[in-house]
Amino acid sequence: MRSTNDPQCGKDKRSRTIRAPAIQTSRQMWTGDSSPDERLAQFPAYSLTADLSVLPKGDRIALPHLIRAGKYLDELYLGQWYEGSVELRKRLVEHDERKALEVFDMYKGPYGTSLG
Repeated sequence: MRSTNDPQCGKDKRSRTIRAPAIQTSRQMWTGDSSPDERLAQFPAYSLTADLSVLPKGDRIALPHLIRAGKYLDELYLGQWYEGSVELRKRLVEHDERKALEVFDMYKGPYGTSLG
């Protein structure tokens, strides 16, 4: 997921690019016979926006905290779903494997659950 706005910045509008369901290193991540580019091409990106100005002030204040909590839950989920997922994601970041990282984040791990 790519965010065009930092949730901490307090702007009233947010925009996110999301991929609907479409790697140790990319060589070690299992995506079937498809390359990361081929896998990403199966799931077109789209933008999702919301006007947050209609939320009550307390909700707007709470939102960045909820997003931060969600990131912690994502990491917990990764560690529970597949033992090496957290370390694998760190290696993808360290080796600047952007496409493989995007596939990994899309699947929430190294294995695609909608391979076809």
